[in-house]
Amino acid sequence: MPWEPEEAQRVKERVQRHRDLLAETDEMRITSEYGTDVTMEVEPSTAFDSYGFVDEPGKWDVWGQNMVSNYPSNVDGTIVIAPSDYNVVPFAEYVDSAIECVVEDNYIVEINGEGGDAELMRGHLESYDDPDVWATSHFGWGLNPNGTFYNMALHDRKPDEAGVSASEGRVWEGNMLWSTGPNTHEDRYAPCHYDIAQKNCSVYLDGDPVVEEGEVVVE
Repeated sequence: MPWEPEEAQRVKERVQRHRDLLAETDEMRITSEYGTDVTMEVEPSTAFDSYGFVDEPGKWDVWGQNMVSNYPSNVDGTIVIAPSDYNVVPFAEYVDSAIECVVEDNYIVEINGEGGDAELMRGHLESYDDPDVWATSHFGWGLNPNGTFYNMALHDRKPDEAGVSASEGRVWEGNMLWSTGPNTHEDRYAPCHYDIAQKNCSVYLDGDPVVEEGEVVVE
């Protein structure tokens, strides 16, 4: 059901407030109980808001999306994709086994894990024989209170079969979304792009929490 104008305006203003938090930040840190601990330098000019509709010329958006992100630099640390986190793109599937991604200076340098998911991700990226597919891209968090991390399991997720883009995986409230590959701000047009949505992460902006263990704590 379409939003009423007043509700749409509230949604827009909330997402824009979170975008402004990003734009005013120097350092972003992301942690999780599963072992994620990664820091990065926020690039304010790349802070992006997606409030789910287009209301001005030149804006790009996706219906209902509700999220913020940026394309940071100096990304270093470890990101652990935990079981039941969501591979939005390219596989549109939940992860069954942990994947540890070691990141140095904006690039994934190791992918570790005992299960098949780590092998699948590593082999898929290696198949492109292109160093840019290993680059980190955007980082942010979801803000759609109507979204849930499990809802993708209830619907056919294959875009070529049902027209479903798994967008809810990008935007449920309190998720941590990060990606690999392309970054138009750096004129990097890699042939492969991952979007990974993770639950129960904490996001800190200059040391202050905006998301704590998957819960948005700043309005």
